This record gives sequence, structure tokens and C-alpha cells, in this order.
Amino acid sequence: MCNGFGDLDEIAFLSRLYAPAELPSSQVSLDTAEGDITQHRYNNYDWEYDWIYTDERFGLSDGPRSRAPAVSQMVHPEVRSDDAEAALLAELVDSLVRRDGLHPWQTSAATPSAGHAASPRLS
Repeated sequence: MCNGFGDLDEIAFLSRLYAPAELPSSQVSLDTAEGDITQHRYNNYDWEYDWIYTDERFGLSDGPRSRAPAVSQMVHPEVRSDDAEAALLAELVDSLVRRDGLHPWQTSAATPSAGHAASPRLS
């Protein structure tokens, strides 16, 4: 099973899409979302691996379109260096986004958001 964050740690991956160092903490004892992640994923190991999908600060539970940018980053060549793993993950993602009524496509590797993307299906 491949890691959703690719070759990056969770904070580095999320920093490509959000600003964890600027998002508020969910606790009074910490200042930022980055502090929450460091405390609970790296220090205490008391957050589940899929915590990101239920954390409202990142909005990934708001439906398929809210997850598209993160999913695209999962197969980005700067995030995942193993081409075979990226291809396998892209194939899986493509089949899942089709079920959500989205149309997947591969973007140019020359763009900052290279990887895969999805848009509403027009047909």
C-alpha cells in the first residue's frame, strides 16, 4: 500500500495546498494546525492515519470536488518519485473519481500542478 503523502511528510505535503503554519489549532495548548500535526502525528502518534479527511480545517470531507487538488498532488512527480507507484495510484484514483461523476485527466508535467486532475463530467 502506498503512502498518500508520497515521499513527503504530512506537513510538507499539506503545505503544497494549504498553509498549516497559518491555520488555527484545534486545541488551546497549540497555536497552529502545523503544531497539531506535529504533536499528534509525530510526537504522540494518537491521530489515525486518515485524520486529514475529518479535519474541517482542510475541507476534504466536503465532497469529491473538495478532494481533487489533494488527490492530484498525490501523484505529482515532485511528491511521488516512484513512477510505477504513481501510475498505479493514478489508475485507482481515476476509477474512483469517475464514480463521483468527475472526469480525470493527466496534466502536463511542465506545470506547477502536474499530475492528475478532475472536472465535472460533461456527458
